[in-house]
Amino acid sequence: MLISDLAIKRPVLSLVFNVLIIIVGIVAYQALPVREYPDVETAIVSITTTYTGASSETIESTVTQPLEEVLNGIDGIKSISSVSSIGVSTINIEFVPSRDIDLAAGDVNNVIQSALGKIPQSADKPIIAKTQANAGTLMWITLQGDKYTPEELSDIADRIIKTPLQILPGVGSVLIGGQRKYAMRIWLDPEKMAARNVDAGDVRNTILKSNLLLPAGKIEGETRKFNIYANAQIADPKVFSNLVIRNQNGSLVRIKDIGGVELGAANYDTLVRYNGRPVVGLGIIKQSKANELKVALAVKEILPKIKQALPKDITLEIAVDNSRFIKESLKEVTKTILIAIFLVVLVTFIFLRSVSPTVIIALAIPPSIIGHFAGLKVLGYSVNVITLLALVIAIGLVVDDAIVVLENIFRHEEHGENKLDAAVFGSREMVFPVIATTVSLVAIFIPLSLFAGYTGRLFKEFAVSVAVSVAISGFVALTLTPALCSKYLTYTAKHGSIYLLLENFFNVLNKAYEKSLKWTLTHSLVILFFILIIISGIAGLFIIIPKTSVPVEDRGVFLTVVKSPQGSTLAYTNHTQLKAEKEIAKIPEVTGYFSAIGLAVGGPPNTNNGIIFSRLKHWHERKIKQQTIVQNLFSKLAGLPGSLVFVLNPPSLGQSPISKDVQFVIKSSSNNLEELTKVSNSILDKIGQIPGLINADSDLLISTPQIDIVFNRERASDLDVPISEILNSFQTLFSESRVNDFVLRNKQYDVITTLLPKYKSIPEQINHIYLHGKDGNMLPLSSFVSIITKVAPAQINHYNLQRSVTISASLAPGFPLGKALDEINKIAKNELPATYTTALAGTSREFAETKAEVYFTLAIAIAFIYFVLAGLFESFIYPFIILFSVPLAIFGALFTLLITGDTLNLYSAIGIILLVGLVTKNAILIVEYINQSRAKGKELIEAVYEGCKIRFRPILMTSTTMVLGALPLVFAVGAGAESRHPMGLAIVGGLIFSTIFTLVVIPVIYILMIKVAKT
Repeated sequence: MLISDLAIKRPVLSLVFNVLIIIVGIVAYQALPVREYPDVETAIVSITTTYTGASSETIESTVTQPLEEVLNGIDGIKSISSVSSIGVSTINIEFVPSRDIDLAAGDVNNVIQSALGKIPQSADKPIIAKTQANAGTLMWITLQGDKYTPEELSDIADRIIKTPLQILPGVGSVLIGGQRKYAMRIWLDPEKMAARNVDAGDVRNTILKSNLLLPAGKIEGETRKFNIYANAQIADPKVFSNLVIRNQNGSLVRIKDIGGVELGAANYDTLVRYNGRPVVGLGIIKQSKANELKVALAVKEILPKIKQALPKDITLEIAVDNSRFIKESLKEVTKTILIAIFLVVLVTFIFLRSVSPTVIIALAIPPSIIGHFAGLKVLGYSVNVITLLALVIAIGLVVDDAIVVLENIFRHEEHGENKLDAAVFGSREMVFPVIATTVSLVAIFIPLSLFAGYTGRLFKEFAVSVAVSVAISGFVALTLTPALCSKYLTYTAKHGSIYLLLENFFNVLNKAYEKSLKWTLTHSLVILFFILIIISGIAGLFIIIPKTSVPVEDRGVFLTVVKSPQGSTLAYTNHTQLKAEKEIAKIPEVTGYFSAIGLAVGGPPNTNNGIIFSRLKHWHERKIKQQTIVQNLFSKLAGLPGSLVFVLNPPSLGQSPISKDVQFVIKSSSNNLEELTKVSNSILDKIGQIPGLINADSDLLISTPQIDIVFNRERASDLDVPISEILNSFQTLFSESRVNDFVLRNKQYDVITTLLPKYKSIPEQINHIYLHGKDGNMLPLSSFVSIITKVAPAQINHYNLQRSVTISASLAPGFPLGKALDEINKIAKNELPATYTTALAGTSREFAETKAEVYFTLAIAIAFIYFVLAGLFESFIYPFIILFSVPLAIFGALFTLLITGDTLNLYSAIGIILLVGLVTKNAILIVEYINQSRAKGKELIEAVYEGCKIRFRPILMTSTTMVLGALPLVFAVGAGAESRHPMGLAIVGGLIFSTIFTLVVIPVIYILMIKVAKT
């Protein structure tokens, strides 16, 4: 017994099954997490090692290289990149997608532990962390109070605000931007030190001997015992000031005699402002699997409670909220879904011109759409922009099967059969076509779900979402639809004027089609020539259409990056940043801007770089798009003197907010840094001349001012001054590293010794430092060392264990990424020596990988459908005939992208691959009916003619519903609309073109292939 027969025989059972699908879907939806994009966690493990005071070259040779060599042996590594900067080594290991990040982190930890003996003992222990590729800040909250110092605000943020935020569900960590953490600052005057016979070692030893806490044991008698608490720790600057360094001829020399002590900040190299006012920022980083909207809501709900614990003259505001775009984008996609449902139901009513069949078709939507959430829950997916986008596409698909079943049943009633017989025989005829079209559509998504790249894996949920909805719709079409038709679908001979008017219109269409069909059947060579032109046109369109990764979205925020020359101070960078803020403040659409310099994450503050996050008005409250604002502002800021200033549209798909579109890596097998610099600068100059690229830059800058210390070892030995003592003096006086610690209100802070700023402003002042020599005499450093000033690299980069340079650039508006990479590859091929190799990183690498995957997936998708249909039809000829509809769809999609000026990107590529499954449905309906007619004894031409004529109206209906289902994507507005446009254009254009020409091409190909097979 066929499933449709069972559904008609037991309609209540059929209804119950479909209602249960809806109920399970509702329950699953409530349990699904809500995110912007699917959870695609790239397995990246970072190793950060601090070696305070070491140059980038020292870090490279003593820390980075030894660790890289042992890490390279771990299984499953995709790439290793590292940055050796002043005082810090950072190594990032990216593993293949199949590698479990927890196991990978465990392997890295084991290797690092075994390699600790290969790095300097004075370096800090490496910190190993799992890193998310998209672990940017979800929100920035600002703390502001005019009466409070930055140190006091930082302390309030750390003590009162950070912990309540950090324990919220879904919050991974909380950064304090612009933090000036308390430190006991001991400022030393070298002239006073020399006058009182004190050197840096004396100061350091005095602090270490005077400020400590050691276990002192216990006193125990026969009946009681006492623990001894001997706390010699100091938390008062006055006590530190009065520490005695030495007794000099009966006169006590104290720290206050050679300098001063204050409760200050651990560093003064960071600055944060909000709308021009100094603040401290708290950055919220969510956990990888957390619901962004729930995290943002939880933060917003707890802020009023936190404010109650703060002094009244301190304000707490949300400066940056990336969840706003997520919320609005999901809202816009949901509206698109509702519009698509309305349009699909409307067109169904126009075609059927009756309420009961329209209701029957509409009832196929809830089980298919709501039920698909159960599939997402079982597979561990989420509700996100991608899965909701899949639902928009699915709206037009899920009613197709129900339409063809109902239309066939209705046709049987028109021929005089009663409702029950019409439902039984009409649905029986459609069991195979429904199964064939459903299986072919599901098959198209199997290769799509196998994308291996980051962006490809993002769309795995898209593929599965549509596949689940289509599979459920096939079940609904063969159960609920026949059952309802057997009870409620009634043919009426008498109709109203509107019905007759529409019927006359459809009859005109039918006659026009029949006329064109007769012509094409007698002009086969014209059709074959037409197909040849289409295939040639596809090849040409693939070449000329611009290609890029993903469209630039209006996310309601833009970034401004300030890059000052290497070695620039906070004051220098701030001078330019203030000018940039002034220009941003003039923009009417800007509602707030969050500005930061030295915003360090995982390393020391970098005063060369500044960043400004600018928030725009709501999408419906402004007429100017974010992209236009960025373009206009760029021209104003590009000419600011002193620093390089560029404005960025934030990238999509969870990429780093400050990453540029173009990231081209040059690798050298030689360790000659000068040669690498020369070669990379030559390439950079030529890349900068490409008209479509702006802000071209390199991460290898040999422009950091550096002082090299040259030791006179013989002289030091003669004067009985150990080299270690000289180095310790430099570290104590210049590095501003931790010498000791102290406890203030139950929190531990650093004790930092350094020279007064006026004594370390020019290199020559090093010679004014004195150390103890023989017999306690004070000797100047110039006795044992000489200084050489030069420029050195701020950082040295490695890619896969080789020294590398990454040249990055932004795309000018409308310039495609594919063309940019082609131009850069030509330059590299012509200019690079043989010992150099290249690679891509970031967005560029994802684009290259996805581009190759798209072409491969398209081929695999076509092959999948062919073999699936071959199995269903038990023939290799009929699938071949059906697949002739595919080039028609691809040509229509590409041509639509061309005339609308859109690009071939990830979204439009997904739409084209989806078309392969959509358009084969129409061809299947034609071929299957022709086969039925021939099986009943009709001649080939007669069967083809009748099959096309009978299937014309259902094909017109299903194609129209699919077009209208995707049409809201074409006219989408609001947050994220730019990503929906290309997919909608590709689907709508491909469907319209394919539907028109499939109806005339497939009959001709069918006749020719059958004749060839007979011969």
